[in-house]
This record gives sequence, structure tokens and C-alpha cells, in this order.
Amino acid sequence: MASTTFIRPPTAARPSRDAVPADVRWMRLTANGLYALAALVFVALAVHLLTRQPVFALRAVQIDGDLTRNSVATIRVNAVPQLRGNFFTIDLQAAQRAFETVPWLRRAVVQRVWPNRLAVRLEEHRPVALWREADDNGA
Repeated sequence: MASTTFIRPPTAARPSRDAVPADVRWMRLTANGLYALAALVFVALAVHLLTRQPVFALRAVQIDGDLTRNSVATIRVNAVPQLRGNFFTIDLQAAQRAFETVPWLRRAVVQRVWPNRLAVRLEEHRPVALWREADDNGA
């Protein structure tokens, strides 16, 4: 059986870093930069595709607050159809505007609740005055 022996050349015979031609160094830097850019694009694409999965679709809207002039059903009928997106892609400002378009609602605070819900805190307008009809007694 034949054996092969590899003898390492002396250290003085190895080329130093400065001995590598400049065009080779630039080619290596360019290749490494392109690899890094491709990896970033791949990661961004993977994150984009992952966040669009139906697993993250909104399943529930939890409505809290003092509701005397509106019911939860009225609010859901008026505001929920305007909501677009899933847990990651929904625009919370647009969702807030959708809830604030419901009559008598003064302010809405919309938050994401992991994994697939929205929590909405509503505040209604308070009437400044109430109109009462006069009694027959003159009072």
C-alpha cells in the first residue's frame, strides 16, 4: 500500500496578504457583498411570506368601554368590514378611524393581542344637554 506525504512549504514561501493582486481582493469583496445582499433579500422574502400566512388572520375583535348609545353588534356591523389585513399587516391607524366613524363614538384605541385578536377600547361622546318635553302640569 502506497502512502502519500504532503510537505508544507516553508512560511517564507507563502504569499502575504499584500502579495494578492488588488483585482482579486476587489473580486472577493464584491462576491462577499453580493452573498450578503442575497442573504438579506432571502430573509426579507421569507419574513414577508411568513407574515402573509392565513395562520395570522384576525379571528376576534374584543370591544371594551362604556357603551350606552351603541351596541357591540352595531359597532361590529359598521367598523369590522372596513378592517383589512392580518395580525401583522393591519394598519392600526386605519382601524382606529374605522371605529371612530361609528356614530356617538368619540375615541377608539386599537391594539394587537397575540396571536390573532384586536383589542378595541371605545369612548362615547357625552351629551352636553338633554332635551326634555314639558309635562302637562306646566313644569
